[in-house]
Amino acid sequence: QEMILTCSAKKKKERMGRRCLPSYSKVLLPDLSQKKIKDLKVGDVVVSKKGMKTTFNPIVGISVNGTKPVYRVILEDDKKVDVTINHPLRALKDNGKEDWVSIETGLQVGDYVSTIVIDSLKESSSFDYQKITSISYLDSIETFDLEIANDHNFFTDGILVSNTGKSQSIAMLAIHRAMMNEKYRILLVSPYAVQTEEIINNIKEICASLPENPIQSSKQTP
Repeated sequence: QEMILTCSAKKKKERMGRRCLPSYSKVLLPDLSQKKIKDLKVGDVVVSKKGMKTTFNPIVGISVNGTKPVYRVILEDDKKVDVTINHPLRALKDNGKEDWVSIETGLQVGDYVSTIVIDSLKESSSFDYQKITSISYLDSIETFDLEIANDHNFFTDGILVSNTGKSQSIAMLAIHRAMMNEKYRILLVSPYAVQTEEIINNIKEICASLPENPIQSSKQTP
């Protein structure tokens, strides 16, 4: 974010590698059923994690990312998740704090990652941390990813993973271009209202965190 917002270039193109999950990855829904990621659609609600509580958030974007090399991460309780090398899992650090870590950024055998324990189909659920016992290359597989509103994470095959963060990237690039050119105008177009709302909320949040908020006024339009 800092790089994009402080760069003085008048024109900028950022290429950000997409994080991916195989088409068969099962995503946890609020009724505690699971649905393959390839069968989900924008507006569907999934289970997320905020602190030590479950939350329910809508999907605001779906990326079809093509065929990518996929790795299998196996945990000590036999849960497993298949991910691309850059897709982060929520790992427990030595200092007791959580952080998003991918295989590319150092996720390794022996690390503990956040999982969800479903005690009974519709009665209760709780969180746990399970140790990684194996990481191995699987194959090149068709991949997808989701963008989740609010908490920006979801559970696939019982393991907490980060979402794509696409709307935040769009928001940062929009802010950069608007700040570098006072005549620059931004038009957000999407078939889904929830998707544009998420980008606008990200713009407002990022601008509010800057030393001087560049937003002079804002209004809701039909």
